[in-house]
Amino acid sequence: MTPDRPVLAGVAASAASSAAIRWAAQQARRRGTALHLLHACELDVVSPGPRDELRLVHAHRVLRRAADVARQRAPGVRVEQAVRLGTAVDRLLAGAAGAVLVVLGSPGPGGPPVGSVVLRVAAGAVCPVVVVPGQRPWTGPIAVGHDASVSSGHALRFALEEATALGVPVRVVRACRPGEPGPAAHIAVWARKYPGLEITAQVVPDVSASRALLLAVPDARLIVVGTRGRGPVAGGVLGSTGSALLAHAACPVAVVR
Repeated sequence: MTPDRPVLAGVAASAASSAAIRWAAQQARRRGTALHLLHACELDVVSPGPRDELRLVHAHRVLRRAADVARQRAPGVRVEQAVRLGTAVDRLLAGAAGAVLVVLGSPGPGGPPVGSVVLRVAAGAVCPVVVVPGQRPWTGPIAVGHDASVSSGHALRFALEEATALGVPVRVVRACRPGEPGPAAHIAVWARKYPGLEITAQVVPDVSASRALLLAVPDARLIVVGTRGRGPVAGGVLGSTGSALLAHAACPVAVVR
C-alpha cells in the first residue's frame, strides 16, 4: 500500500461520476489512503463575471455531494476536496503525478460516446487510470490482456495485486492467430509468485484484443490492459484495445503503463 499517495477521482455532476466515486472510495479504504476528489472549472480569470461566480458555486456544490457519496460507501476514509481552475484534462494529469490511481466515470455501453477527457487522461496519466461505467455491480473474475509487451506485463502485475486483495481469480487473455503461442508459459512465472491465486490463461483466435477480452470473460469485474506509452494525444497513444474497451466494456477498465 502507498498511504502517502491518494486515490484521485474526477468529479462531475453525473450518475457515471457517482459510480466512479463509490468505486474510488472503496479503493482508498482498501489501500489505506485518502480519496482526493477533484473538480476542474474553467473561468475567465482576466475579467471574471457573475457567470464565473455561479460556476464556482456549482463546482463546490458538486464536490460536497460527491464527498457525501464517498463517505456513505466507505465510512472512515479521509476525503479531500479541491476545485482547480483549468481544463479537466490538464488538472487531472497534473494530479495524477502524485496519485496512486486515477478514477473516472463513463456512461458505459449504450450511453453517449466516451468523452475526450477520459481518453486523454487514460492515455497521458503517469499512474494507472480506472474508468468506471455507471452500470450494474461487478462480481466476476479480473480479466487482463497480455501480448508479451512491457506495458502488458505491468497490467498483469496490477491485475494480480488487485485479485490478491479481493480474493478473486484472474483470467489472462491473449488474441492470437492460429499457431501463435498463448500466454500460459509466461504466466507460469507469475503463478509461482502468487501461489494462492487462481490464474488461468485463455487464447481467443482471430479477433481483436478488445473483442477477445469481452468474449473470454463476459462477467469480469475489472478488465486490465496496458498502453503503449505516454503523451497528450488520445487514440494512437492509448491504442485501439484500450479505446475500444473504454467504449464497450460494461465493467471498470484499468489502463496501466
